[in-house]
Amino acid sequence: MKKNITITFSNQKGGVGKSTLCAMFANYLKEKNVENVTIMDCDRQHSMVAKRQADAKFLQTESVPCELKSIEIDTLQSAAMLMKSAKAMDGVCMFDSPGNIYLQGMVPLLGYSDVIICPFQYEFNCLESTLMFLNVIGKIWLAYMKGRKKPKLIFVPNLVVKNRGTAAEVESWKKTDAALVQAGGIVTPPIYNRADLSRYNTFGNTKQQAEIVRPAFDMIYNELLKLED
Repeated sequence: MKKNITITFSNQKGGVGKSTLCAMFANYLKEKNVENVTIMDCDRQHSMVAKRQADAKFLQTESVPCELKSIEIDTLQSAAMLMKSAKAMDGVCMFDSPGNIYLQGMVPLLGYSDVIICPFQYEFNCLESTLMFLNVIGKIWLAYMKGRKKPKLIFVPNLVVKNRGTAAEVESWKKTDAALVQAGGIVTPPIYNRADLSRYNTFGNTKQQAEIVRPAFDMIYNELLKLED
């Protein structure tokens, strides 16, 4: 695997499981024996840092699987410095980004990460927000990339209710996937909505949780292996 990888979890729509998948993917990477995994909690509520503290108290442990930092990226300068330091680190550095993708600080994250992971749901408002998210990314890349290699864009259908949806809805979901691929993205297998996901913690995935996310996470991991130094 590439010596240094930066990953941003982002979508304009809230409630798509961005923080949950970020934490669970960090746990997954540790299961793969990936060293030096770091999470930058850039969300203004810093919910993941609070979750880590609650998990540590509940599990009565201080042995953390990965480093978790509370970070502010309100300005372009602060985010640029953060990305520069992340690029100098060995290992995988993941950003749990704020819900507001129009913050100036989002430009370095969406423009210079190696990978952008966008969880979404097959729901009208979420799909509309995801399309707006794609539009913002496109503008950032057009303005700032200037011939540089674009980040790998990976979409994760999340919290999908299995065996639900009419034939017409299922067909529209397939068309959504095709449109995201046409826009230059990769669409993973779906992560189905299970109660176990709401019980995630920042110290490790249970066997049941690992089985739920494995198809999607295996695809993401394989895409990380393709990144060149």
